[in-house]
Amino acid sequence: MALPVEPTGGQAAAIRRAVVVFALWVAERRLGGALVEIESRLELTEDERSALAAYEAAPERFSFFNRRAANWLLGQEVAQVVGRPGDWSVAAPAAAWAIHAINATDGLRVEG
Repeated sequence: MALPVEPTGGQAAAIRRAVVVFALWVAERRLGGALVEIESRLELTEDERSALAAYEAAPERFSFFNRRAANWLLGQEVAQVVGRPGDWSVAAPAAAWAIHAINATDGLRVEG
């Protein structure tokens, strides 16, 4: 799904970074713990660590209806990045991207 706005270069970079942080949370949740080496390499900011905590505290990983679910939190962050906080027409496509990230981890296996 495409956003209903064209992000600037800086906004696009911030969106990509937000998606990476969300995908990190999804992978950590699926694999059962923090991926410390990856977190270190990403050099997460305090805001990004707060986002990870918010995703973890969300009542659901994803939902089409519960706008407090983790996928909607990502959507709201993307709306904020493009200067349209609270705009669900921006948040909805990003929330859908999050669902794809969650579904993609279903095949991950813990080795060891």
